[in-house]
Amino acid sequence: MGARDPVGVPRRTRTRPGRAAVLAQTDAAWLAKYRDVGLEAGRTTFTDEQLEAAGRGERLAMAHLREMAPTITNGARSLGTRADLQDGARDLFAIGTLVGQWGLPPVESVYVKIEEGSDGLPINGSHGTTYRARFLPPDVSEFWSFTVYAGDDRLMAHNALNRHSRADRTLTPDADGYFTIELRADVEGGGEDPNLLPIPEKDAYLILRLYGPSQEIQDGHSTTPVFEVVG
Repeated sequence: MGARDPVGVPRRTRTRPGRAAVLAQTDAAWLAKYRDVGLEAGRTTFTDEQLEAAGRGERLAMAHLREMAPTITNGARSLGTRADLQDGARDLFAIGTLVGQWGLPPVESVYVKIEEGSDGLPINGSHGTTYRARFLPPDVSEFWSFTVYAGDDRLMAHNALNRHSRADRTLTPDADGYFTIELRADVEGGGEDPNLLPIPEKDAYLILRLYGPSQEIQDGHSTTPVFEVVG
């Protein structure tokens, strides 16, 4: 068993002696490449040409990351401690910051984004559209949850129930051991239904968080629940 966090929950200890030094050495070699263009530690004044080049580089880098992000299906090389990541590709590190800031490595947690219903269209609660998913509980040692975010600003959208997530501790399992989640925008009278998860009347997506995932989940071989359009 590893160390415990401030609230007493066990957490794995992944640090290995000497491996952080490998990444530090790699960082130094990587940063040294920029000395030829006048970039070095502590420097705060730059020429107009250097600033223009930096702006161009930022635009090119962001375009590269946005193109690359949809291809990343496993966070093992993007999220983790310095000892975990070592001398991996720096654009993978940047992806971890861009789309998974504060995210944990797969050994701790796996994050699955669900953007579409069974009709292949973005999840959207307008026009009374309702979705339903039935699934067996994911194979995790800690807990799992579904959280809804608006597609336009990636924030939790307001709803009358002030309910934005459902999890193993808030859902009521069916008699056969399956769990059911229903998504819809109309929440009138639904406050007593533990399986109702409100969605906005615009494009939205869900993040399924899996804490303490099995090796199968870490490797991306598990089945993601499908939200069937039922109304």
